[in-house]
Amino acid sequence: MEPTATKTCWSEIKGRVKELNPAFFEALDAVNPSDDLGLLIVKYPYGYIISDEKAFYLPEGYEDFMEGEGHDKHAPLTFVLENQVQYYFDTSNNHVSWPVYSPGGFFPATLNVELSNDLRFYPKSIFSVSSGIRDVTLLSLHGNTNDFYQLRRKYHFPVELSPENPLNHFEIFKRIVKKEALEWHSTVLIFAKEWRHKTHHNVQWWPFHRFLLEHAIKVKSFHSSLIFLDQAIHDVTRSLDFKFRPYVHEIIKQILLIATGLLPGFRPATNSLGFPLDAISEILKNSSRELLSYPIIMQASMMTKENRDQFIYNSITYNTSMRYEQKLNPNTYLNEIMMHLNDYLMYFVDHLVTRGTVYAELKKSLEIIPCSTRGSSVHNIKKCIDMYEMDPAFWYTRDKLHYNARYGAPINAQFCKGFLGLRWKNACK
Repeated sequence: MEPTATKTCWSEIKGRVKELNPAFFEALDAVNPSDDLGLLIVKYPYGYIISDEKAFYLPEGYEDFMEGEGHDKHAPLTFVLENQVQYYFDTSNNHVSWPVYSPGGFFPATLNVELSNDLRFYPKSIFSVSSGIRDVTLLSLHGNTNDFYQLRRKYHFPVELSPENPLNHFEIFKRIVKKEALEWHSTVLIFAKEWRHKTHHNVQWWPFHRFLLEHAIKVKSFHSSLIFLDQAIHDVTRSLDFKFRPYVHEIIKQILLIATGLLPGFRPATNSLGFPLDAISEILKNSSRELLSYPIIMQASMMTKENRDQFIYNSITYNTSMRYEQKLNPNTYLNEIMMHLNDYLMYFVDHLVTRGTVYAELKKSLEIIPCSTRGSSVHNIKKCIDMYEMDPAFWYTRDKLHYNARYGAPINAQFCKGFLGLRWKNACK
C-alpha cells in the first residue's frame, strides 16, 4: 500500500482545520491566504515512514512541494487531520521515542524560527516520522511460541523478526495490516513551499508567523529548561552521595520527563487513533489458534493536562538499555528507583533551580506505583495483574471486543517484568 494524495485549497479545508485547532485556524485565516497556494491532503498507510533522516516522502509527482536540496531541504509544514503520527529516532544502540501528534497537531514545530548563528546547536534531519504509532507492543506476544509460529506462517514473517524484542512488534503489525489490506491511514495536510516563503517574507503574514514563533518558543522552552533539571539532579546526587546501579539514573530522568509531558510513556490502546486496534484484535481473536491471553497492546502516549488523571507507564525493561541485561532482578531495580526518586522529589521542592517549577510540584502531585510480574511485598511493589485491575484501560479487548482468552491477562511480557504507573493525584482539581 502506498500513500495517496489529493490537492485542495484553503477555502475548502479551513472548516476542518478550524474544528481541529481553532488557534491555528484563526492565525492563518487572518492573513486571508489565496486559493492558488498549494495544499495537499495525503493519506499514509499504517507503518509508512513519512520522513526520516534522509528525506520527507511525498507521493510521486508532488516533489515540488519541497524547498531546497539534499539535507538542506525544509520539511513542509504538516497538519494532522486524522489519526496519529509519531516522531522517533534510532542511534547505533538505542531507540528514542519522541512526541506523538494527534489530529490538530502540526510539525515541524520549529518552522521558521531557526535563527542564523555561527555555531549549530541542533542536529539536522535525525528524526523519523511514522504513520501511526511506532512504539507499540503486544503483551501476549513475548516469545517464539506456537501461537507466534502460526502468525509467522500466515503472514510470512522473516525468521529474524523475533517477538522477544518488543521493538519488533511495530514491524509485525505492519505486515499484518498489509497482508490483510486493512483500511487504516493517517491523514495529513501538507503546505507547499510557497506558504513558507509567504510566512517568512510577507509582512502581511505576520499574524501567522507570530503564531508559529510563539508555538515554537513554547516547544523549545520545555527542552531549554532541562539544563536546570540536570543541574538539580547533579546537586542532589552529589549531596546525598548516591551510587547507582546501571541505568537507574537514566530511568529516573525518563520518569520525570514522562510525568511532565516532555516524552511519551505507554498506555493500553483503547481506540484506533494510533493503529487499527479493533481490526488487529479481531484477527488475533479469529486466527487458527487464538493467543491464549488477552491481546493487550501498549502504545506510546503523551501525558497532557487533559489526561493527567489517567495512568501512564514507563517500563524499565522495554525502552532502556536494561532490556539487554540477562540477569536482571526487576524488583531490586524498582526498589532502588523508588528510594532515589522520592529523595529527588523532596529536594526539588526547595532547590534553587527547581523551586516554583513543575518539578517542585511533583512531590505532592505525582502518584507512582512500581509493578513487576510477581511483585514484592517486601519492597511494596505490586503484581502487574493488580495494576491491571486498577486501570480499566487494560481490559478494553475483554469488555469492548468480547475477547474471551483462556488464560486471562498476559503477565510475562518483557514490558511487564518491571514498570511504573504514573498519574497526577490532583489532576481533576
